[in-house]
Amino acid sequence: MEVKKKTYQILSIIFLGISIVLLVGLYMTYTKGQTAAQQQQTKISKLQSQNGKLQAQYTQLKADKLKKYSANNLNQSSMNVKTNVDDFFKAINNWTGDNYATRGQRAKQYATEDVVKLFIGGADDAAAAAKQAAQLKANDTSRKISDSHWYIEKTSGEKVNGLYIVTTETSVQKTNQNRQRQIYLIGYSIPQQKITSATPVDLSNGSLDNLGK
Repeated sequence: MEVKKKTYQILSIIFLGISIVLLVGLYMTYTKGQTAAQQQQTKISKLQSQNGKLQAQYTQLKADKLKKYSANNLNQSSMNVKTNVDDFFKAINNWTGDNYATRGQRAKQYATEDVVKLFIGGADDAAAAAKQAAQLKANDTSRKISDSHWYIEKTSGEKVNGLYIVTTETSVQKTNQNRQRQIYLIGYSIPQQKITSATPVDLSNGSLDNLGK
């Protein structure tokens, strides 16, 4: 009996030891898990804070970049530029199936060929343009400019840099209308009297970062 009693005592001690080890292990695992979770949450909080600061800085950056472009900078020379830039975008965007095929030809008097091709693509090919014009006419599709604004840098040289904001409306059978607003960074050569560059600007990303460089 004494042997059995000692055996039970030894087993009890062993089980108690194992239980303690398991409990300690579980506690350590829990503690590590909690610490890891807290560290992860701290990292997330820091990232959110950094992102907020970056967003604020970028908003300010856009505001600073746009300050130099103003409608108030227009002088007589740049007023003539505005007329030609307006006429270019009208040639590109005011069309029906009847005059769609000739918009490239109309636009070439206001911009270089490279710029015109950026806007009309393969429509510069007479056969392709005529085919597409026929399809647009059959669907009674047309487009027109509903609103536009011209903002430029102060300039006294031979080149004018500006932002052109244009809103167009495309309609199918005079019912389904789609409005689209686009901003372009325009480079205009006064000696050539033509647009020499036109780059789409997306205010939601970093496209403004190179303005004025």
